[in-house]
Amino acid sequence: MTTRRLSAAVLWRGPRLEADTAAGSSARVQALVGISDRASPHRVLLTMTATPPEAWQLTAVEVQRAPDGPPLDADVLRDVPLGRCLDLALDELASADPPPTPGPAPGEGVRRPLPLDDAEAEVLGCVAHVYRAALSSAVAREQQAPTAAVARVLGVSRAHAARLVSQARRHGLLGAALPRRPGETPQHPGPQDAP
Repeated sequence: MTTRRLSAAVLWRGPRLEADTAAGSSARVQALVGISDRASPHRVLLTMTATPPEAWQLTAVEVQRAPDGPPLDADVLRDVPLGRCLDLALDELASADPPPTPGPAPGEGVRRPLPLDDAEAEVLGCVAHVYRAALSSAVAREQQAPTAAVARVLGVSRAHAARLVSQARRHGLLGAALPRRPGETPQHPGPQDAP
């Protein structure tokens, strides 16, 4: 049996807002870690959750097939080395910056976005690019539903795409939303940005 060369990357990390956190219990942080193997056409996504200062715990596993890869079946799922994937994910999370601490509960003050790491900045930059490309598209459907275009391009649900668009807005990569229609308000240069 050949040794697999697995690689791990933290794809997303941030606060997890749930009904129980709004009620005053401990806030949690969540991370999505992707595990890939160049020899395999499948990718394993591990959703990890932590309640600081506790350690990360596995909360969900998803196995995705490559767009041109063979279908998932029982043999493929049996061959997924979940133990090694979990170890890699924990190592990757430990070597990354410490998990972000959640901001104040709603109503306790203004939530400022946490600084972005390189992977998050790249994803949100892609979100902003796809959103703007959809708005300027010649296809009317794209212009009317830029968030759906983000979902389609990134391969995520529309709800998750909406959260990513919202994060891009909070980090200043997209302008503020227009009332009841797709788009963004123009960003005018402030006094510090003027030449």
